[in-house]
Amino acid sequence: MPDDAPRDAALLRRDARHVRAKAAWASVPPRHLLIGDSLLRAWTGSYPRPFDGRTLNLGLSGARVAEMVRRLEDHGGADWSRLRSAVILGGTNDLTDGSPPERIVAGLRRLVEIVRARAPHAVVMLCPIPPRGTHRRYSPQAHEIANVRVRRMVDDLAVLTCDLSEMDDPTLRIDSVHLRPAGYDALRRAIDKGFGVAP
Repeated sequence: MPDDAPRDAALLRRDARHVRAKAAWASVPPRHLLIGDSLLRAWTGSYPRPFDGRTLNLGLSGARVAEMVRRLEDHGGADWSRLRSAVILGGTNDLTDGSPPERIVAGLRRLVEIVRARAPHAVVMLCPIPPRGTHRRYSPQAHEIANVRVRRMVDDLAVLTCDLSEMDDPTLRIDSVHLRPAGYDALRRAIDKGFGVAP
């Protein structure tokens, strides 16, 4: 089997999930969006408390930020009029690949811009890139630089953000990246607090 076969299979799975997401959006336009990679795709338990209605999870396992941008742009013809909030959490896979921080942050900025252009009334939360373990070409220094720039961008774009420092506990992960149910509890608490919801 060619070396790129596993990645090709993963891309086909993301293609299929994207098609299903487009159909779901067309059927019932969402009030809330989750935009990200496998950390959101595999969400377990209840969604954040501000998500009080139809929530569409656009998380795609293995997706890099550029792919998230491309797929979100493909939803451009959908009905965004009911959207009230969007949470963006990405960059983990880009760090695994060794992508430069400026490229990751530019892609995250573009995701915010797409939501703002389609739904200017919606509240947008841009999460920092979550704590994670070492894997492949991951660089802690690049991770920190990217998050410093994310924090600056949050101020620049006047979007919400959240504090994911509680997730810096390796017992909350099943591997270097992916979360146990307790990890999703921590993520949900952080997002709730970022939205100003009391614990």
